[in-house]
Amino acid sequence: ERIAALVSGARSSSRRAPNVNGPATIFNIFTSGARIGLASAAMTASISTHVLDTAIGRPVSGVRVSLYRGTELVARGDTDGDGRIAELGKELAAGSYRLLFAVKGPFFEEVALQVRLDEGHYHVPLLVTPFGCVTYRGS
Repeated sequence: ERIAALVSGARSSSRRAPNVNGPATIFNIFTSGARIGLASAAMTASISTHVLDTAIGRPVSGVRVSLYRGTELVARGDTDGDGRIAELGKELAAGSYRLLFAVKGPFFEEVALQVRLDEGHYHVPLLVTPFGCVTYRGS
């Protein structure tokens, strides 16, 4: 059986992780009745986005983009004049997130994407036309 817990400030709260700065993931492993604790530095992710109208070949400014983890709002921003939000979320824990784009058009009112974030940076562009959209993991 493995139980994971997020411990903030591992340097001061755990003698098992004296060299870990910031959050740490503690894994408790049960073997033959003995409990062994192992610690590792928490992995973090960041996310940015870009909204482009491919029908007119221009970025879309002023699109409200919300980032949720479950039902919790984690971050929110509006695209700039170049259609970008350079840093929508940073230092995010690995997991499943929902991006909600409030695009106003003749067909779409909102576009929602469920994404899985692990360690590293994720750039998620949204290409829209009046009656269609596509996305991909950018660089």
